[in-house]
Parts: sequence; C-alpha cells; structure tokens
Amino acid sequence: MQYGPDALVERIFVTRADEVMLDDINLMPAYPHTVDEVRSSLAAAGHVLRDAEATLIISGTGIEVWTARANAHQALPVYGVSLSPIGPAAPISQANLTLF
Repeated sequence: MQYGPDALVERIFVTRADEVMLDDINLMPAYPHTVDEVRSSLAAAGHVLRDAEATLIISGTGIEVWTARANAHQALPVYGVSLSPIGPAAPISQANLTLF
C-alpha cells in the first residue's frame, strides 16, 4: 500500500492473487496469458484505455494494469494491478471489482 500525507491509503498494489476481476474480466490472468489479451477484453467491454510506460490505464477507474516493461518485442504477462481507492478519478466499487 502507498499512503498519502494524511495517512490514508492512496494506492493498493496487487502482485499476487488468483484473480483481480473488473466487470467479469480477469485483470491479472495467469501466465501464459498476456497484457494484450487483457487490453482486448477490456476494449471489447467498452472500457476506455490509455497506454503509459509498461502500464495499461483503465480511464476513470483508478485502476492500472502493469507489465514487466514497455516496447517489448513479445507479448508480456501481467505482473501487477494498481488500485487507487480514493479521489474523484477513482470510482472503484465493490459491484464491479473483485479480488481473490
């Protein structure tokens, strides 16, 4: 967890879980599944996505899907998910996000 100056959690890092589900899409599938497969599933479900260095950002959710490095010559697995549970850009609700 990452804490802000007010001692509230600003970000939760998930690096090990059986599933991190958003709208029935596993954001952290087991190897050999890749971040490209996650991107395709999220786009097909209508999520607005932005790419950053080694990160897939799900716009308006406060959720980021991380991979090992940017600009790889091969598809890479997901190695972590970052959740920002507070703030106006992070409307994470228990209705659409599940961690197992």
